Amino acid sequence: INLLRGSVTLEEVTLYEEDGVSPFVALGGLEAHVALTELLKHHVHITQGNIERLYAQIARQEEGFNFDTLLAHFTSTEESSTAEPSATPWQITVDNLSLNNGGIDYLDIAGEQHWRVGDLNIAAPHISMGDYDNKVELSSTINEQARLNGDVTLNLATKDFTVDGVLEEFDIADTYPIVKSSVNLGSLTGYVGAKVHAEGNIAYLGAMRLSGNI
Repeated sequence: INLLRGSVTLEEVTLYEEDGVSPFVALGGLEAHVALTELLKHHVHITQGNIERLYAQIARQEEGFNFDTLLAHFTSTEESSTAEPSATPWQITVDNLSLNNGGIDYLDIAGEQHWRVGDLNIAAPHISMGDYDNKVELSSTINEQARLNGDVTLNLATKDFTVDGVLEEFDIADTYPIVKSSVNLGSLTGYVGAKVHAEGNIAYLGAMRLSGNI
């Protein structure tokens, strides 16, 4: 941390789940620059941010998600805060954000699903942590082979999102655990490419709505 320049650098950081073994979030590197004068206005303004090799593992079981305990910790901290009700809230914005070579594993243990997003690259000119529709450009692989390139709109307050992109070589066998609950199929095979529109909420990925042209 360089206080005079308002810069922050992190390398090789890992946050583990409660068991102390399973990685929840891992970070290869981060560089950020903060506008110091904005802190006097209760505004954390990151003027530039570069994130390398960010990995997250999201797991859903019948009792909830693996990040529920973490959220509960911050919620209890906020509720027990002694800050005055009239205290000025902090605003957080990020400009010129890039993420390179990231990845996400989504494990729906209850629904017997495993989705892997790899080679994730993101560019965003402006991000707000409030109730704001952030615009993001992304490219990634899905379950190793499929390729997705497109634009994302994400509201970090409500967790609502939309995705408009081009999907190539998607293995439809990956959808079998979802389809078999409503259709009597012995197997499902093949590859598709499509222009895709998806919308939903990060907390309920299983209810995501998909449409497009194959």
